[in-house]
Amino acid sequence: LSIDDMGAILVKGLVFGAIIVLITAAEGIRAGGGAAGVGRAVTTSVVANIVLLFAFDLLLTAVMS
Repeated sequence: LSIDDMGAILVKGLVFGAIIVLITAAEGIRAGGGAAGVGRAVTTSVVANIVLLFAFDLLLTAVMS
C-alpha cells in the first residue's frame, strides 16, 4: 500500500463513519410511536445508510483516482 492509498482509506473511513452516525442519530431522534415507530426508524436508517454509502463510495473513488 502506498501513502496515497492509506490517505484514501482514512478519508473514506471518516466520511462513512460520519454518514452512519448522522443518519442513524437523526432517525433515532425522530422515532416515535412506540416499538412500531422505532422499527420504521431503523428500517429507514438502514436503507438511507446503504444508499448514501454507495453513492459516496462512488463519488470518493472518482475524486481520489
